[in-house]
Amino acid sequence: MKPQSLAAGLMLAGLQMVSADHHHGALHFRHEQKPAVQEYDTTTTTTTSVLKVVTITTTITVSPDTAPTIVLAPIAEPTSSSLPTASIDSNTEAVASIANTQSSSTTSPSQGSKTNPLTPNGIKAGSAGGDAYPFWKDHIGWWYDWTPNPLKSYPDNTGHAIPISMLWGAGTVSHGDAVRYAEFQKLTAAPPYILGYEEPDCSPPDSSSISVQKGMKVWNEVVAPWGKKGSLLGSPSVCKQSDEDWLTPFQKGISTPWDFTAVHINTNNMGVVKKVLNHYWTKYNQKPIWVTEFACVDTSNGFKASENQTQINKFIADIVDLFQRDDRVYAYAYSAGRGLGSTWPPVKDEKLTESGRVYLDAIRKYA
Repeated sequence: MKPQSLAAGLMLAGLQMVSADHHHGALHFRHEQKPAVQEYDTTTTTTTSVLKVVTITTTITVSPDTAPTIVLAPIAEPTSSSLPTASIDSNTEAVASIANTQSSSTTSPSQGSKTNPLTPNGIKAGSAGGDAYPFWKDHIGWWYDWTPNPLKSYPDNTGHAIPISMLWGAGTVSHGDAVRYAEFQKLTAAPPYILGYEEPDCSPPDSSSISVQKGMKVWNEVVAPWGKKGSLLGSPSVCKQSDEDWLTPFQKGISTPWDFTAVHINTNNMGVVKKVLNHYWTKYNQKPIWVTEFACVDTSNGFKASENQTQINKFIADIVDLFQRDDRVYAYAYSAGRGLGSTWPPVKDEKLTESGRVYLDAIRKYA
């Protein structure tokens, strides 16, 4: 009985591509005159992420009397001139356009913040208040306590998380305001970041109540010089959220603009969160946003802090994920300020509350 021969040619071709691999092939059958011998020519082309092209011809001989034999015969590799080449255009505008598109995305997880100086330590999460620092310190990039020198009140809060200086007010509404103002004027080294006034558009004792004219004067004389020395400046954080009308006239009268917009978000509704972010991003020249305070509060009819632990837990998980995925937000901080009820505060009796633990669980996924 005559042996039968089967010849198969296999070629692997690689071309570097950005898109996913594509495979295409064709099988050609040819019946020759010799009935005892059939040949099958196969050609398979595979596009992968390699730069080298190798062609291999495989001959398989099958006989009932002997064991199958396989012969591999590599064909000479093509010269470099026959390979597809990728050219690099000296015009970098396209690259810049892609980068800008990625950085302005509001839905994808933010990765660029890891190297952006406007995200302290490359970690968005922070703390407004120093009590929870010992529990959160490994997963936050920054913290502050509404004073020019946070380490004065919390000397043990040392580590990689950056303490942020703040000028709370103009020194006129209370003794505490006056003390903070005096301490700010005693600063000798430029802080890496400075936060502007605390809710100048609302009344004391928890807000600084500064007129626009007074705010402009103090900013130009006391805050702006630090910007020229290298500090990154945060705007005053107003309390009226997207209904605010204080920052626009203030912005027009200051000599040195702020570097990032500081925002307070008090709500229990993610739709309101998005509305606030959209307002500040659009109205103030698409500047990076720091949410320097956020809390679970019902503001549909006044200001009522939530006492529902289930609602608070969901709010924390949802808002952290939202902030992390919104590239407009460069930093955010859980507020431990006063007037937020008994369930929201993150620390009680020097231990984390359930709310504090939920925040820790939410942020540890990202840092």
